[in-house]
Amino acid sequence: MKQPARLHKIKEAPLPTNLEWFVGIGTVAVACFGLITIIGGALL
Repeated sequence: MKQPARLHKIKEAPLPTNLEWFVGIGTVAVACFGLITIIGGALL
């Protein structure tokens, strides 16, 4: 009986959206950094 309540609580929590934002921004930052590194390496 406890598990369904926990599942419902997790579904309602606003944390997943914030986590998605953080992961999305992190992915974009890593992609930009990688691109700059590749361009920098090509120029050097």
